[in-house]
Amino acid sequence: MKKKKNGKAQILLWIYERLLEERKVAKEDVLSREKISPITFKRYLYDIKDYLEMNASEYVLVYARRYRVYKLIRRSPDEGKEAPIATIGSPKVAYH
Repeated sequence: MKKKKNGKAQILLWIYERLLEERKVAKEDVLSREKISPITFKRYLYDIKDYLEMNASEYVLVYARRYRVYKLIRRSPDEGKEAPIATIGSPKVAYH
């Protein structure tokens, strides 16, 4: 029986499930399992990052260069909040 090729949705969901279960995924693991290019893998990660950001997830996807893996980590409480607006005594306002 011929093995059916996975589509984008199946690969994206597999990567996301792996991140949820193990909190990390290595590029080499995905590329050895699926027949996709490194550029396509990177696009899929951007899709996951966008999903997390658009849904105000408590997690963020980062690359851990030392271990060569992408990790799903909990967002810090202050991250994602907008920067405070400059006040009257601010040098930024004085030069506008």
